[in-house]
Amino acid sequence: MKIWANGQAIAETGGLDAHMARLLSRLAGSEDPLLTLATRLACRAAGQGDICVNLAEAAGQPLAVLGEGEPGLAPPLALWCEALRQHRVVGRPGEYAPLVLDAAGRLYLYRYWEPAAPAGRRRPPLPARDGG
Repeated sequence: MKIWANGQAIAETGGLDAHMARLLSRLAGSEDPLLTLATRLACRAAGQGDICVNLAEAAGQPLAVLGEGEPGLAPPLALWCEALRQHRVVGRPGEYAPLVLDAAGRLYLYRYWEPAAPAGRRRPPLPARDGG
């Protein structure tokens, strides 16, 4: 199987994760499909209530299992992390960047990263809106 390489086709399918992937690609000045995939997975994880996506668990998985419509596999973890660290939109813990990648391969949207956050913790639910 091929490693995923068509970020453009997936990013054009719509949804918040696709819009965020396009935005970060523009900010990075690169249409790197590995950045696109990682951004989509991080956004999808946040939408499901998780604070991060564990790229170590996603690495090598069929893209269909990860919720993507493309055939192929997610890249190996080492290759993926190295590619992500080349982009200015991906920082290390303690750095200010839209995405934060820690040493264990967990990728966070900056707003959900906290230095003391235990891995895999779920976000607290949003408060209910008043009806009146």
